[in-house]
Amino acid sequence: MQEEQKQEVFEETENTTEVAKCPVCGANMEYSPNDLALKCPYCGSKKEINFGNISVEQSFGKLIQKQDNEWGKETHIYRCNNCGASEVLNRNEIAKICPFCGTTNVVEVEELSGVKPNGVVPFLIDVKVATEKVIAWAKKKLFAPIAFKRSVKPEGLNGVYSPAFTFDTDTASSYK
Repeated sequence: MQEEQKQEVFEETENTTEVAKCPVCGANMEYSPNDLALKCPYCGSKKEINFGNISVEQSFGKLIQKQDNEWGKETHIYRCNNCGASEVLNRNEIAKICPFCGTTNVVEVEELSGVKPNGVVPFLIDVKVATEKVIAWAKKKLFAPIAFKRSVKPEGLNGVYSPAFTFDTDTASSYK
């Protein structure tokens, strides 16, 4: 009975990607951290985002069984030979520099793509604020290389989404 109740909690969700068109001028809308909404970069029109509850609890065992490498077919993984970081990109994207250490020593690797995320947590600050914060932070670092301090520019900052997963377990333990 309890197992049946647990099964009802797990729902399959389909991951979809949508491009929102501006209702005023037809351009592609972009996410604006300042407005927590989609905003047209051309006419300034805004469209609210319904964040809702995107957290969906799933059975890990069923999730692994369901993985059919479709995620791997639509993405590829680049690894930095300098710092060892990995980055998952869409098939139509190419890694030019490592988003973690800034070197161009990145190569495509063959490895398991892992579990496909079903949502992202949006950024809360825009590129301008992020640049200001990095510059202020760099000024406090007395021994940081001058080249680093001069290299902080808005076009050099890239947002990186890091996946996060939570795990629950039902266990029975005995201690003597």
